[in-house]
Amino acid sequence: MGVTLSIASSGATLTPAQAAAAIEPKVTVWGDSVPAGGTVDADQDSVELGTPFTPAKDGVVLGVRFYKTPENSGAHVGNLWDASGKRLASVTFSAETSRGWQTAYFDKPVQLKAGSGYVASYLAPKGRYLQTQQFWSGSQTDLLSVPRGSSGVYSYGKSSSFPKQTWNRSQYWVDPVFAPSTGAGGTPTASPTATPTATPTKTPAPTPTVTPTPTPTPTATPTPMPTATPKPTPTPTPTPTTTPTPTPPPATGAYPSASTTGVPAGVALTPYTGPSRITQPGTVIDSKLITTPLVITAGANDVVIRNSIIRANGFWLVLNDEGAKNLQIVDTELDGNNNTNNDAAVAGRNYTLTRVNIHGTIDGLKIGDNVTVQDSFIHDLLMTSDSHNDGIQSLGSDNVKILHNTILVAKGSTSAIILSTGSADSMKNILIDSNLMGGGAYTVYGGYQQGTDVLSRVNNVVISNNHITTTIFPNGGAYGPFSSVNAPAVTLSGNVWHDGPKAGQRVG
Repeated sequence: MGVTLSIASSGATLTPAQAAAAIEPKVTVWGDSVPAGGTVDADQDSVELGTPFTPAKDGVVLGVRFYKTPENSGAHVGNLWDASGKRLASVTFSAETSRGWQTAYFDKPVQLKAGSGYVASYLAPKGRYLQTQQFWSGSQTDLLSVPRGSSGVYSYGKSSSFPKQTWNRSQYWVDPVFAPSTGAGGTPTASPTATPTATPTKTPAPTPTVTPTPTPTPTATPTPMPTATPKPTPTPTPTPTTTPTPTPPPATGAYPSASTTGVPAGVALTPYTGPSRITQPGTVIDSKLITTPLVITAGANDVVIRNSIIRANGFWLVLNDEGAKNLQIVDTELDGNNNTNNDAAVAGRNYTLTRVNIHGTIDGLKIGDNVTVQDSFIHDLLMTSDSHNDGIQSLGSDNVKILHNTILVAKGSTSAIILSTGSADSMKNILIDSNLMGGGAYTVYGGYQQGTDVLSRVNNVVISNNHITTTIFPNGGAYGPFSSVNAPAVTLSGNVWHDGPKAGQRVG
């Protein structure tokens, strides 16, 4: 597709923006309505705000949109990134209105591949952007999916940079303008009746001015203590080590290790050539080397990934957040390639991991409802200056079992396991039993701190029969083994020191 497009019926030669506007059909993630629940953030620092998305079909992105309020001033720049953080296109917004959806089109449409991850973003140089916290909704189109509960990302800086941090499940109301491939040629086409227009933006009817309300400062992941400053500050943990020495599991005890997890000895792998977006129920992927992230779509129940290695540069290696049930990952290695733009190895809900070896990602797992992790090894996560790594992180879960795993995180990490009730609607029916764990500010954050967390949100969290190693910190974590483990919401029993001078003695 060229930079300009001639409309034969009118004889007009269109600018790139006019040509893009003529292409049909066009779809967006959020539609043209006024964003629900939006408030203007009081933050005035320059920040890049984005939405990660995955197209269901090949197609092109024509441009970027964001929802503007009068407080959001300055020169705005729209960007498109791939999942590795490479910028694919950029454009400066012009002819903006004071309120409503603002659209800017790239000089050339950008080709996208179905099932691959991308991020559409814009730079708000003076902050004061619209946001909706605790945003759980999905995309308004089946052609573009977004991760529920983590569909807004950001990064601070005077110029544009790849946004990958999340905070409090916030959505920042930025959107790609996508045209899916049509016909045998696979290229979106221009409408022959299109009429060039001078202004590419769409402005909804005026709405009442949103009243700015100060909000907590974004941080990369939930931290053990709130920050009182108006912009992100590092979590109060020991100074991160960006290139940690690999930490082998302690030799004592029959806990999972590299030799008991991942692909069994003798299995010969062949390259995976199937789709990155799994749509068929009952799909079995066996004995494969997979180099692309996998997305499990709605209705693709009972997918099995076994005896395989997923070694890919993606925001996630496996994403199951569209409602598919009973995903099984067994005897598999998940290697994030030490990609600094990674978020976690697996994210979503309704999955079981058995004898899985996870390493080279920022977080190990992001868990929702109905998750079981057993006999697995989470270790050697990628440390960056602001990664705040967690072996397993929940921002709200029901029916979770974390059983007989080895979870070791390096100095500078946040936790082996964190149940972040402050970011959750509820945290209930969670069993953490018979694991070997160590590292973090605290090794385990149990989800309920009396006087801080809301008791009605937390119920039946059991942390039992675990071993805490002293090989990373003498106290398990930098400040101790457990935090936020108050009764009656959380029950501690049978937890002991694995090694060190108190080996075998009760913890907590």
